Amino acid sequence: MKINAFVKPLLLASLVSSTAMAGTGAPSVDRVSVIIDKPSYNPTYSVGVSANASSMESTISTVSVTHNAILGDSLGSWSLEPRDGAWWSWAKAGPLRGNGKMDGSLEITAFDAAGNATTVSGFHFQPDQEIDLPTLSVHQTSTGFKVESADVTGADFYNLWLWDSIEKRYPSSQQVSHIDDLKEVSFDGLVNGRSYNLYLIANNRFTGGQLDANDGSLFRASALQTVTFNASPVPEPQTYLLLTGGLALVCSMARRQKTKH
Repeated sequence: MKINAFVKPLLLASLVSSTAMAGTGAPSVDRVSVIIDKPSYNPTYSVGVSANASSMESTISTVSVTHNAILGDSLGSWSLEPRDGAWWSWAKAGPLRGNGKMDGSLEITAFDAAGNATTVSGFHFQPDQEIDLPTLSVHQTSTGFKVESADVTGADFYNLWLWDSIEKRYPSSQQVSHIDDLKEVSFDGLVNGRSYNLYLIANNRFTGGQLDANDGSLFRASALQTVTFNASPVPEPQTYLLLTGGLALVCSMARRQKTKH
């Protein structure tokens, strides 16, 4: 699938902070980033929100987010969970091919153990035109999994992730600026006969949307293919051609020898 006209997602307004204090020191929300996922293997969008929250009075107890959709269904409110130094959560959004866009406004509220609360609101986002879903075609060679996806263009950068659902880890992970720079996924550490999920992700950065200068808000369109590692892979088509040509040559030489005699 080729991507034609491509316009980066735009943020229509910036974050505005409003504070409601139960004590003398309200929590601080110093960074908010959003990831919108559009997968080819799921009928819905999903939205991920990350918020860095801290408090001068006491530890942060909970952080919540509310999404109010402009088009389609609202995500409502959900609680974020602490992970990797921030509060983070995902939620399913509207239908993938319903209204055609994932948009809306967000409110992030942080509460600390002392009862202080801060709400960050006014975060509006709407992609002007979304990234088309990438295509993913994979075959196994004698040295690794080769990805055939040169027709995917137009994103800011691309990821190729190999996920092991048994060991809950990524045996391979790549990030490149151009799709043609993706390297063959090697067999290092893979288990013979085990199936893995291979994700190709086209990423587009938002033009803003955070309280600091870090660039973490993304619109992602992704494709998935399940691959099974076979320690004795089937030869590639060109190998068959060489083998067939060699056999034909041997047969021809044998016929000539028989004719001479």
